Amino acid sequence: MELAILRPSLAQKLNPEGYSPIHLALQQEQYQTVRALMNFNPKLIRVYGRGGITPLHYVAEKEGDKELELLAEILYACKSSIEDLTSRCETAVHVAVKNHNLKAFKVLFGWLKRVHLTEILNWKDQDDNTVMHISVSGEPQKEIILALHAHVDLDVKNFQGKTAQEILQDSGKSAGIEGLVRSPTCDLSLSNNVLLLFSTPKIT
Repeated sequence: MELAILRPSLAQKLNPEGYSPIHLALQQEQYQTVRALMNFNPKLIRVYGRGGITPLHYVAEKEGDKELELLAEILYACKSSIEDLTSRCETAVHVAVKNHNLKAFKVLFGWLKRVHLTEILNWKDQDDNTVMHISVSGEPQKEIILALHAHVDLDVKNFQGKTAQEILQDSGKSAGIEGLVRSPTCDLSLSNNVLLLFSTPKIT
């Protein structure tokens, strides 16, 4: 930390493995050091490491309570960090949903609503998948699907030419949630009925 103060440019440099000091502190769970670096220079939050991973992407993948607290602190310290993309064009929300990290998703989703940036939920990764596409791939993540339903374009297609609804249908796991990934213009009554099956997740 003292070296970062004496030579600020060093705090942004990557080592041969592609990690900056703040990335290394995260990997070693030295969260007080991470906070000190953030307070010293919030721009360090937007330093891209190996794979285009920023500190926000890193903690969005982790499920621990300490990491969840740090996730919120990063968002407050650097609002624009939510716009950063990995080398696979993934937002932090993509990363959280891809790793089935519901708690991190709730924090990120709540933040996007609070700062009026929910359009980020429609951003695509390198495979043209939105967060909704990812949430229905594999085992459908019902709470996430429900939260996203009113905030995303349900007609968006990925590079395979499929909407989230079509991915869900192909998986054979659409029972009870298909209406949540169908465009409201298709069958609004079904969507409304399905919404009654679930309670809205609280943002923690």
